[in-house]
Amino acid sequence: MYGNSGKDLGDTLTGGDPTNTTLGGQSGSGNDKMSALKAYGYAYLNYLLGVACFAEVILTLGEAGEMAIEEGEEDLEAGTMDLEEAEASVKAAIDSAANSTEAEAETRTTQQMLQDMANQADQNVPGSGTISGTLKHTNLASQVTALDDPYLASEVSYKDGQIVKYGTPGGVRLDVVEYNTDGSIKAIYDLKTGKAGLTQSRITQIQDAVHADVPVIEIRPNK
Repeated sequence: MYGNSGKDLGDTLTGGDPTNTTLGGQSGSGNDKMSALKAYGYAYLNYLLGVACFAEVILTLGEAGEMAIEEGEEDLEAGTMDLEEAEASVKAAIDSAANSTEAEAETRTTQQMLQDMANQADQNVPGSGTISGTLKHTNLASQVTALDDPYLASEVSYKDGQIVKYGTPGGVRLDVVEYNTDGSIKAIYDLKTGKAGLTQSRITQIQDAVHADVPVIEIRPNK
């Protein structure tokens, strides 16, 4: 794994034995022997640092980080890029994986919070049917508004990628919208309280209204 190239270099220089004072397992001058030992030391240190780096990446990023490292190693072994390019490629891939992992964690946190709110709305408004479902939506919206979170909005209507007034012809009412810091939409949450679930046609309708291919996530009270 990451850092193995350093150990392999040391093994090549010393025949796999750090106590071997011959270069590549062959006799040589004193300077050659000293150079070999130094090279092995530096290479093995790189190996140990690589192992530590790899362990930290796996713990932090999980499978995504491991895949990023493996892809960089494959490019290096195939000879399609040199060591410096491979390191840069791996770093870029790991950074991308880290950002993706962080975004997913934030989304999961928001989704769980809204799930808890949906459960609370279901408790606050007992019963089933159209009227009860409408009241549950209203209760969830009140809870979201009470958060005073600038990146969460409830009961927002969109048309042609723009926020419009409720009741605007062609507008689509969204239960909860989560925004990025730049104002773009990060995710949309659709509350379902009846037997019908979130359909692909509804997802397409929502994405068309906001003009963005964003996640549309169903929120349903736990029974």
